[in-house]
Amino acid sequence: MGVLLAIAVVACLLFFTRAARDDSSMTRSLLTFLGMGIVSIVAVWIVLTVLGALLGLTTAIAGFLLFKVAPIMLVGWAVLKLMARFRNRDALSAADRKWLERG
Repeated sequence: MGVLLAIAVVACLLFFTRAARDDSSMTRSLLTFLGMGIVSIVAVWIVLTVLGALLGLTTAIAGFLLFKVAPIMLVGWAVLKLMARFRNRDALSAADRKWLERG
């Protein structure tokens, strides 16, 4: 793809120099449209490449969080819920009792 693009750019430049010497307005306008078309295709190609990279990075981060971090957090949350269920609700820790007596 890159080789074909380089060949097209070189051919376009050669045609531009010939059109400038011939002073033919129709050839010059056609080559101008060709040049602008090549430039716009390259610009769209670069933009889509950047968007694809960003989308791939976003998908990789989302996959990591969903399949690596979320299960660990879910297990931790379940363990804390089970511990809270079996813990004596009337018992205060020493730090809680000290905070209540100070306030």
